[in-house]
Amino acid sequence: MDKNWSYLDSVIGFSFFYLVFSVVDIIGTLMKLDSFMTLMISAIAGASVLLLTLYLFVFRNNGLNNKREFYGQDIKQTILLGVTAGLILGCLGAISIVMEGGGVFSLLSMEYLIDNLLPTGIINKILFILFFVVLIPLIEEYYFRGFMLPAFGKKFGLLIAIIITSIFSSVFLSGSIAFVFLFISSIAFGFLAEKTQGLYSGLIGHVLMNLIIVFTIVIKGGS
Repeated sequence: MDKNWSYLDSVIGFSFFYLVFSVVDIIGTLMKLDSFMTLMISAIAGASVLLLTLYLFVFRNNGLNNKREFYGQDIKQTILLGVTAGLILGCLGAISIVMEGGGVFSLLSMEYLIDNLLPTGIINKILFILFFVVLIPLIEEYYFRGFMLPAFGKKFGLLIAIIITSIFSSVFLSGSIAFVFLFISSIAFGFLAEKTQGLYSGLIGHVLMNLIIVFTIVIKGGS
């Protein structure tokens, strides 16, 4: 029998993600892998769980009735909103990095990311950029804004759904980047998804934001 995707299904998927992410992280630490490699392997394993969850609960059953479309309604507005949000959030992140988390920017601190996750060597830096600028935004927008947000919205309404979804998606990378910064950006991407009725705007904003942050880290340098 076909099964419709619900908010509980999205929570189950995230729970399995976090379990796998944590187990792989522990294994990587025990194997004495460096921080960047451990995070990459953990995140890829966790993201695979999210995609597997969507397959088991959604695509295999043909029961999906509340997912976000990709492009949305107005492509010009979609691009403009995405670029604007990405520039604003990316500049906030860049200022926090330049200010080294001083003053009010301590709430947006990326100290752990700068000190522990910036790899050395050209190949590793390319992987670092692809990981943060391509993989993370794609998986995060696809799962949290594409599937979790509509499911929670159908049950609890838009505002509550955006807040709850933002909490979940902020945990996705909290520890490497301040939770407050992740929460603010997730709120913005949630409203973008609702405003444009698609994922493209949020994905553009997310990629641009991460690109600015990574570029700032690479230029400023880390250990």
